[in-house]
Amino acid sequence: GLRRFPVGGGGNLEGYAFLDANDNRAREPSEPGVPGIVVILDGIQAVRTDQAGYFRFEGVIDGAHRITL
Repeated sequence: GLRRFPVGGGGNLEGYAFLDANDNRAREPSEPGVPGIVVILDGIQAVRTDQAGYFRFEGVIDGAHRITL
């Protein structure tokens, strides 16, 4: 099928890649971010996390998206 490019909208999608030591799917203050991880939006666009594990996609269209590492 034809996939829509995920950018060109008015939203941003951002977050952190981190080591979830207690497996609760929430970042605790003691859980460090992971730098240098490639984060992929909808299998099309990629960014790399910064030193704190932070990533951001700008201009994302509304709707459901898939993030993979």
